[in-house]
Amino acid sequence: MNTKIIFKALAFAMLMPTMLLTTACSNEDDVVNNAVNSQTVAHKGYALPVTVNVTHEGDATTRATFDGSKLAFSAGDQLFVGGNYDDWDKRFAGTLDYDAESGKFKGTIYTQDDTYKTYEELFGNSDYTIATLLPAGYKDHGYLVINTNDPDVQYDDFVEESNEYTLATSKADGVAQFSYEKSYNYNDGFALSPENAILNFTITGLAASTSVNVSLTSMAYNITGTVTTDASGNATFAAGIMAGLNLQPFSLTVGGKNITIVSSDKVVEEGKIYNIARNALIVNPAVGQVIGNDGKNYADAAAATSAGATAVAKIVYVGSDNGEAAPYNHGLALALSDANGGSSCKWKTSQADAGHTKQTSNTFTEESGLQYNAMHNSEIDNYPAFKAAIANNGTAAPTGCSAWFLASGYQWKKMAGAAGLSNVYWSSSERDASKAWAFINGSTWAQINKDNTCRVRACLAF
Repeated sequence: MNTKIIFKALAFAMLMPTMLLTTACSNEDDVVNNAVNSQTVAHKGYALPVTVNVTHEGDATTRATFDGSKLAFSAGDQLFVGGNYDDWDKRFAGTLDYDAESGKFKGTIYTQDDTYKTYEELFGNSDYTIATLLPAGYKDHGYLVINTNDPDVQYDDFVEESNEYTLATSKADGVAQFSYEKSYNYNDGFALSPENAILNFTITGLAASTSVNVSLTSMAYNITGTVTTDASGNATFAAGIMAGLNLQPFSLTVGGKNITIVSSDKVVEEGKIYNIARNALIVNPAVGQVIGNDGKNYADAAAATSAGATAVAKIVYVGSDNGEAAPYNHGLALALSDANGGSSCKWKTSQADAGHTKQTSNTFTEESGLQYNAMHNSEIDNYPAFKAAIANNGTAAPTGCSAWFLASGYQWKKMAGAAGLSNVYWSSSERDASKAWAFINGSTWAQINKDNTCRVRACLAF
């Protein structure tokens, strides 16, 4: 008799099945009673050895080992198989282990009787068959259960389920552990398709190397856990939720801070991974607010001062369409005063190609000003406007925000309505080899020779 002990329940009925104790039976007369969660269940069945191929339906990307075209299984993966036969009157169930050498799943299926002598006959003649992938590290076992007080009660396939939830404390673990895939029929093997989505979170702006409590909740979910931040104060973790759910009603709290996941409806799709980057310091930002040197947002400069901080930037755009990548893709803020001590300066010391993507009209395609600043770090003295923006009069960039940079024309257009500037300011966008774009009085554009002078106002992304 082979007994496998599983230690902890970590599952939701739709997502993560719970671990339990199972006993494999050598014949249909074996009955073993085991206490599981204070309930006594009886295991009984006719054993059928199984070796089965398992593939994936489509190009789902919910497993950690994705080769670009299909998904591969991991050592330790298991497959729970259950169903009905004999006109739905009888049940079968069992858990198969992944065999890395053969690339197949092997194990034992238990049936109520010996109507079928092989699993091929059973699966081929079943009324209903379902296979569920159990990711490595969460070893759940399914088996047949019968009520010993009433032997005439039908068998039922059984995977212990709980209203407990868990977080993976790294995004990679989340991809591997929270994949929940099923197949609803057998055709010389099982073809699995995902039924859930993975949420990968990156939360910045927290205290460095500190344990923080995490809570992800909705009407149906209450996922909690503890995550340790890295040396930069970033927390990364993952969770899985059923496909078809809307993220908008979900609430996320990290380290006691309420963080907005999405501001409008967002229905997740099966087999997809959603990378969600948020700043824990800037909460519910709004145009017109200020960002303090502590990285937090305040209603105005006076509110920042009252909290013991100094306002360093004004929020002038809120939204993901800000030209920057995660985690700095939630908005833009402008410094409260001009860079370079308020004096104008050249875009470049000569009229020469800067190697940027050329913006030939002021409609502007999406550009990252932060990226263009980085391009010129090695020769920054040749790019006075960029150098001035990066330095921003010696004002340090707040924690949780990007470094100071010279905004692109695309970004200036996002900020135009709230910028409130009355002068000619350089953008980082290059018109051609000799000219760059400048923003005039918060509303119009001009192509200006790179060795002419304009003002510089530094920008932050958050």
